[in-house]
Amino acid sequence: MAVSFGKTLLQFLLVTLLVTGSLSYDEGYEGGYGDDYGDYGEGGGGAGGEDSPDSKLKGVIDLDEFTFRKVIDGSKPAFVEFYAPWCGHCKEFKNEYEELGEALGPHPELILAKVDAEANEALAKEFNVEGYPTMVYIAKDGSREVYDGEQTMDAVRDFLVDRVGDVGQLKILEPLVNKFLKSEKAQRPSVIKETEAEIAKLSTTDAGYGKWYGKIMNNVVKKGDTYLKAEFERLLRIVYDQVDALKEEKLAEFRVRLAVLKHFDPTLSELEKAKKAEVKAREEAEAEGEAGEGGEGEAKEEL
Repeated sequence: MAVSFGKTLLQFLLVTLLVTGSLSYDEGYEGGYGDDYGDYGEGGGGAGGEDSPDSKLKGVIDLDEFTFRKVIDGSKPAFVEFYAPWCGHCKEFKNEYEELGEALGPHPELILAKVDAEANEALAKEFNVEGYPTMVYIAKDGSREVYDGEQTMDAVRDFLVDRVGDVGQLKILEPLVNKFLKSEKAQRPSVIKETEAEIAKLSTTDAGYGKWYGKIMNNVVKKGDTYLKAEFERLLRIVYDQVDALKEEKLAEFRVRLAVLKHFDPTLSELEKAKKAEVKAREEAEAEGEAGEGGEGEAKEEL
């Protein structure tokens, strides 16, 4: 009986210790997993709120003084935003940069990154950061170009595409694209064979983009040069009018196809700009309509 009582007392003491211990741990705990984790992978770092410029952004790498040169090593161009967590303009640009990361993050020849300038003063000083946000394009040879255009996704995207091309566009195939467009119909099949031979030499990622060059060329031979505009307009309607119904992988594929079509005919970019303006106007009108309905509801409640 004494043994049983002793065993019961021991169990009681252990339970009490565990309960009080866990309570004191919870009450005193203010951190989170990986509070001091220094990962600089895609979307790594960043502990701010949803509108904070230091929050994680898909396709954009968070860098500091220790990781900067490990990532931006001259192997490919980079675009870097230097921000301050409290900066209002940086907060406004956050959503724009997030969209840019989704659009150009997969680019095989571009690094998108951001740096907390206040936490990395030496790096900010090296890049002559005097205001926020400061955005810098760094070429492969190390030369720098400060971006001073509009702080919108479209404006920054145009700036970068002018320098590195769009996701899916392969500069190595540009001579063959030009040769194809200038060739007579009877000569085009031989140019397609040249293109396919060149694509076979590419890396797996680039070859995935390259296949669309061959498909577009074959369709132009079958359907004529008008195919380029007709197909571009068809894909625009899908990407901008049916975006909610598309899986992320399919949306990315359609965007690549749009980019490749623009490599054949750069004037198609104007159609995309017009479509974006149309969608923006529609969204603004819908937002105004919803705001109006909300106001009517409030008025009825007051009555």
